[in-house]
Amino acid sequence: MRNFLLLMGLGSLWLLAACGEDARGRTGASNGGISTDSIEAEPPQYVIRQNRFYRLVPGEPIADAGERLKEGIREDGEGRFRVYHIIGDDGEEIGYVLPSVRDSTLIGDIHVTTPTAATEGDIRVGHTYSRLRIAYPAVEVRGSEIESRAYAYTKNKAFLLRDFTSMEQDVDEAQVPGDTRIGEIIIMDKAPSAPLEI
Repeated sequence: MRNFLLLMGLGSLWLLAACGEDARGRTGASNGGISTDSIEAEPPQYVIRQNRFYRLVPGEPIADAGERLKEGIREDGEGRFRVYHIIGDDGEEIGYVLPSVRDSTLIGDIHVTTPTAATEGDIRVGHTYSRLRIAYPAVEVRGSEIESRAYAYTKNKAFLLRDFTSMEQDVDEAQVPGDTRIGEIIIMDKAPSAPLEI
């Protein structure tokens, strides 16, 4: 009898824990057709402005960034290339900078990889495509032949869609699942490149 009561008590505790898990632990829980996010609602530690992040701006000299950038190598489907890792206030890596294609001494695209940074629309790495569409309704999704990556574009930013791939140049937004996560926020270097000489 004692074992039976112990077994019933443990079973009840397990059921209570399992019932509560959905509200606390599920990352893509649905709420009325809109995916919710598991990112904390704390104020961001870093803010991504229109064309700047952590006092870094595309087109400015890399040398002016001082201790905020540390040179390194990154490897992906395109190969190995030089980057500058962005070092945060606590010494953590919070993103990376590519040198500009027009002048390698200037900051090019800025890639934010930390969920502790937020855009002016309060979008962070780890948020869903559904949430991105609410903050930026006019995003355009385009695929890339490089590792079939897909990006959602605004006027001066690109959002890497971590869980969705496409090689199509123009992607129908209805094809992108709402619970697709943002993997990086990129502030694009919009400066025109030098014309090619023929």
